[in-house]
Amino acid sequence: MEKAQETQIDADILQCRADILRAHQAVTATVKEEASDAATATTTHVKPTEKNPVKAGAADKGEELTKNAIKSGPEPQLKEVGAAPVELSGQQTQNQMEQEAKMSAQKAEAEAKVANEMAEQEAAARAEALEKVKAEQELKAAAQMAQAEAKAARIKAQAEAKAAAQKAEQEVKARMEAEEKLKAESEARAKAEAEAKALA
Repeated sequence: MEKAQETQIDADILQCRADILRAHQAVTATVKEEASDAATATTTHVKPTEKNPVKAGAADKGEELTKNAIKSGPEPQLKEVGAAPVELSGQQTQNQMEQEAKMSAQKAEAEAKVANEMAEQEAAARAEALEKVKAEQELKAAAQMAQAEAKAARIKAQAEAKAAAQKAEQEVKARMEAEEKLKAESEARAKAEAEAKALA
């Protein structure tokens, strides 16, 4: 019974460690995924395609200004100034999105770190509690074993004492019987000597 409990406690401790490892791996995967999504979003907004109206619009406007410059002569220099704010606005948008992605990744990493620390603390507390229970069970088992050994030693000592007493009694009895036998033999010899002396 106690052996089964110790085995279960060891299994619970191993499960705690496995939970910590899985939580850490999940957190790391989440951070990487969020960072990858943020980077993909930034790249998508910067890429001058049909899905990026800012860049595409700027390119179309620049092309239109070029055509106007050919037709109008010196005036294009005044109209071309309008392309710069659009390009600057696109760059600002890109920088802002990169900053937001960076902040989002940092926030996710910080939250993941806190969650990982909490998971480790909970697992450590659980493992400590299990270790305490295991130590208490081991102490209880040791006390029970000591009591059993003391009881066995007491029974053994009592048996040895009883055997020694019986042996001593037997020795005393044998000695008394020997003394009585010697006394009887001595009395018989004395009686025989007296009878022989009387007949003589």
